[in-house]
Amino acid sequence: MPSQVTLLLKVPKYIKNYLISLYGQEPVFFPKKSDYNAFLLRNLTRPPVNNRPDFFCNLAGSCKFESTWCENYIRSNYLEIAIPYSEFKNIDANNYLGRDARKIFRREIERHFVYDFHTFIREQIRQGIERRIATINFMELHNIMEDDLSFSAFYRDFNRMLKKRRLITCKSVV
Repeated sequence: MPSQVTLLLKVPKYIKNYLISLYGQEPVFFPKKSDYNAFLLRNLTRPPVNNRPDFFCNLAGSCKFESTWCENYIRSNYLEIAIPYSEFKNIDANNYLGRDARKIFRREIERHFVYDFHTFIREQIRQGIERRIATINFMELHNIMEDDLSFSAFYRDFNRMLKKRRLITCKSVV
């Protein structure tokens, strides 16, 4: 069961759209037994005394600029994640994810994204759909716009993966 406490994590826009399409609207609630929840609970700590967020304003709305600008900036660049409830940790006090933990968490989410992308494309190819159309289908399925991540970057990534697999297969045969 998720708690009422949330965490803001800066992620690329395509990752944000991907997670929202998988787990629903913000704040994102990960499934109960997910690895993401385990990671969060293991790495959440008390915020440091001199804790300052990455953005220019706090959540109360006091900004260097207009509060609507501040809210739009946060909504477009940060993903709001619901921290899971824990019997062992006080989530109200331990609700900070350190810089290294944020970097690792972001990397794991990106790996999950790449794995899902490659799996989806392989299944589409098995069904007789060409790679270009399969890539567009994946982008449409997860509401990823061309502005967030270019189509050519997706396509090149899958081609790199295919070349690696072919090299591994050829080396193992020889």
